[in-house]
Amino acid sequence: MRPDIAPGVRDVLRVYFDAITLSESAQFALWQSARLTLTQFGALRQLRGGPLPAGRLASKLGISPTSLPRLLDRLESRKLVERSRDDLDRRRISIALLPDGRRLLDAVSVLEGTAIHRAAEDLTKEERRQILASLGRLVELARRHAAASHASQPQRSRAAG
Repeated sequence: MRPDIAPGVRDVLRVYFDAITLSESAQFALWQSARLTLTQFGALRQLRGGPLPAGRLASKLGISPTSLPRLLDRLESRKLVERSRDDLDRRRISIALLPDGRRLLDAVSVLEGTAIHRAAEDLTKEERRQILASLGRLVELARRHAAASHASQPQRSRAAG
């Protein structure tokens, strides 16, 4: 790590990296069982609550809006999601979860039975509450920074899944 990173920030980044490392086996299992990347699975999860505008979905996933079409192409080819244009503004695209996508979400438990799942069960109710609040805030801020970064970059495609 760069020496100009504050020690407390460095510690957060290290613990976050440790958590990501623990998820590698879950990522592999997700690919083996459902042929989905984490980003694709995340898109399905975000759509579970109802259709979203394409830009909002990209923002929730922390990816560039220009990389979203490739991700959606893959999910659409499997009939997991569908895109539709707004009747009033043809530039606006809405993404909806299809029944096959919902069935796949219901069938796949990415972290169930993993070490991180068992560790979460070992936490006290208060520890879980603290992690939910802190990690939720970290994710919220990271999404904002990702959206701002994507908005300030020139329009070019990036890999997303």
